[in-house]
Amino acid sequence: MSDPRKKTEEDIQRISYAMDMMAKLILQKREGDAQLKAEYQKKLEQVNTLINMLLALNERKTGPMVVDESALDKLLKNGVDFIEKDEAGGKQRYALIPVMPGNNESSNSTSINKKKKKKKNKIHCSYCNETGHTRAACPTRLLNPKPSPA
Repeated sequence: MSDPRKKTEEDIQRISYAMDMMAKLILQKREGDAQLKAEYQKKLEQVNTLINMLLALNERKTGPMVVDESALDKLLKNGVDFIEKDEAGGKQRYALIPVMPGNNESSNSTSINKKKKKKKNKIHCSYCNETGHTRAACPTRLLNPKPSPA
């Protein structure tokens, strides 16, 4: 007869081998998913750059416009919308691209404003001779009680 202990050890080895194979497959899938996501992000950035270049060509007619990246991302995942327009040569199909108003000057000015440092207050106190506040707001003067007249 077969030894039940030996059979249990064989079962444990088979289960361990199966778990090892399953863990390796999961790791391969994760690595593949990360690579696909990186490729998708790179292609999305290239599409955004291309569309923004095309929008810049049309800026004189419509004003500054930029791609709405989050809407484009959703659109690409769900499928691009098309419209048909009657042209002289027949019907022409156009892909819709989500855009939003863009102002190059204001975006540059906001980034410049964030970089500016706040100027230090150069006001001089006549009571304690420190900079940064006036006599009316002097903490030394306000915290010390006034002597009462006798």
